[in-house]
Amino acid sequence: MLSSNFLVARALDAQLATLLSRELGIEVTLGPTRARIPSLTVQSPTLVMGDPARPALVAAGVSVSLDWSDLLHGEIRLRRATGEHLMVNTSLWPGNDNPWPTDYRFIDPYLPDYLALERASYVDADGVSYAFTEPLWRREPPGATLNWRSDLDGQEVAMSVALSSLDELLRLAQIKLQITATPAGKPESAVDISLGVQPGEQSGYGLNADISAAGMTGRVSAGN
Repeated sequence: MLSSNFLVARALDAQLATLLSRELGIEVTLGPTRARIPSLTVQSPTLVMGDPARPALVAAGVSVSLDWSDLLHGEIRLRRATGEHLMVNTSLWPGNDNPWPTDYRFIDPYLPDYLALERASYVDADGVSYAFTEPLWRREPPGATLNWRSDLDGQEVAMSVALSSLDELLRLAQIKLQITATPAGKPESAVDISLGVQPGEQSGYGLNADISAAGMTGRVSAGN
């Protein structure tokens, strides 16, 4: 007799891509999946979002943990995710040629509590790719942190970003970030930036940045 866990796992394997496509509003293609029901973890060698010939997102070696209570209501919320590589090209996301949303809280359920990758890259609208090593994302309510390493002009730099409020970021409201850039092997050369972005009352944004490096401090203010 087939166990209930086996039957649920088979059903999840069969329906997950369709469920993701419906929830995200973009075509989702998964490689062969393997679901572990007790922990509600799904593994797949590949995940593609958008047209496979011109994808908006490609991930390899994916493992994600879902939330039981949401799944029972036909919804998806990611708890933990790991992967070997992630490529994102937001210019290929459906509807990018229309006015951009003014509120991104609809993506909150798909931002995991924890995300660790070996490598990642971001491709801009001009096709320029920016590479990141070992990016690590953690929700720390009400905010979040993101750490990664990059190569800047031949120098490896460790980046750390702390966001004070994820909700404010998704609402495109006031944004407060604490950013630290530390060159490898040169902790005395670290640069600390406190960044605040505030929407203007009529239009545009105001920006304030406090910068500290090598015992010196400065402040930059700008707006449009």
